[in-house]
Amino acid sequence: MRTHYHLVDRIKIPLLVFLLFELLIPTSISAQFERSASGARSQAMGGAFVSLGDDASALFINNSGLVTISSSVLYGDFTEGVDPGEEHESKVGFVFPALDMVFGAGWYRGGLKDARDENLFVAGIARKLLEGTQGSFLSVGAGIRLGYVSNDSSCPCAGNESSTPDVSGDLGIMLRPLPVLSFGYSVENVRKVDFNGSNGGGMQTVRWGLSYFWEEKVIVSYEQEHLHDRTVRHYGFSIRTGVPLELMAGFTEENVTGGARWVSDRVRATVSFRSYGSAGVSTSASLELSIGRSDRGKQP
Repeated sequence: MRTHYHLVDRIKIPLLVFLLFELLIPTSISAQFERSASGARSQAMGGAFVSLGDDASALFINNSGLVTISSSVLYGDFTEGVDPGEEHESKVGFVFPALDMVFGAGWYRGGLKDARDENLFVAGIARKLLEGTQGSFLSVGAGIRLGYVSNDSSCPCAGNESSTPDVSGDLGIMLRPLPVLSFGYSVENVRKVDFNGSNGGGMQTVRWGLSYFWEEKVIVSYEQEHLHDRTVRHYGFSIRTGVPLELMAGFTEENVTGGARWVSDRVRATVSFRSYGSAGVSTSASLELSIGRSDRGKQP
């Protein structure tokens, strides 16, 4: 079969505006939300998600993956930390295709009980630049994020002053040259400043990874996450069973993860865990609801 590719003659104006905005903003955000798991499925697969990114949590890790979403989606995610009731993370989002692109918006809230609250508002956009047969494509994505940290002034914490809102941006690409292979790359916080105001330098995160799909049943993923002072390697695996159930596992140099996901045309529900050894275990749960017509249950 002859494969035919076509290059989109031009990127639509909204995407160009996003990309230019990303390159010109001289800011970035460094807080807990920059180090948190991107979602329950990402956590279950050891964080090896930048090249997969096929649910609404891509808003927080690689916007270019939003192109795999074919209908409007409502998304919610909750994580309970190692100390139940003390650490909290939650995410909500909405993703919708329009004008040959996919748009998304979301909100992250996390922190420590009676000490620290962090809020992050995100908006993202993704577009396929190349598209071929059998699901092959090249996509680009960009995002804008507004974040701030609120600390309890009565907490005896170092540097507990609340921050002022700050703005940052992300860039990402996803390349699927074959139906069985996907490559992802993202830069989180294109420019760096110290969000917490301690003059310690902001944190930029660069991720790249590969995913392999076998007969729409098995996914194997690898990711490297480059932080300002270290590199973390992530490994993930999932297998689709005979019923609409996906079992997932993963690990990094620091912890072991696992989980399960129920997959249907309208609903995707995930539960996952992350082990921190003797420190304990954190748990996450997420829910996606598709609105309108959707063939998402047929995707890898």
